[in-house]
Amino acid sequence: MVFKIMKEQHGYELVLLEGYRSPDRQNMLAGNPNTTRAKGYQSYHQFGLAADVAFKRNGKVVITERDPWAMRGYELYGQVAESVGLTWGGRWKSIKDYGHTEYRMPGLKKTREMADQLIAEI
Repeated sequence: MVFKIMKEQHGYELVLLEGYRSPDRQNMLAGNPNTTRAKGYQSYHQFGLAADVAFKRNGKVVITERDPWAMRGYELYGQVAESVGLTWGGRWKSIKDYGHTEYRMPGLKKTREMADQLIAEI
């Protein structure tokens, strides 16, 4: 729904960079504190409830906040994502993650067992 709204109402084509992310990959990324501080099972990616996106312009993927066009797209993306109940990483106080959204499922316990259960349901 967010992808459709972004395209139809704002003219931005979104591309999914990463949705589900394994705990091993999450731990690798957590090795760089400028990328993420969340280790395996601390991120909604391990539960299939997070997505990282970028934009497509003239057939090329644009992943940067330095490009004013892309930054405007991220701001719009955050507004649209929040309007459908998602949490947007652009509002975070520590590391801003403009291309990240997540669904904070009520009652979710961030455990290996919960991740395995949710992933098995997909």
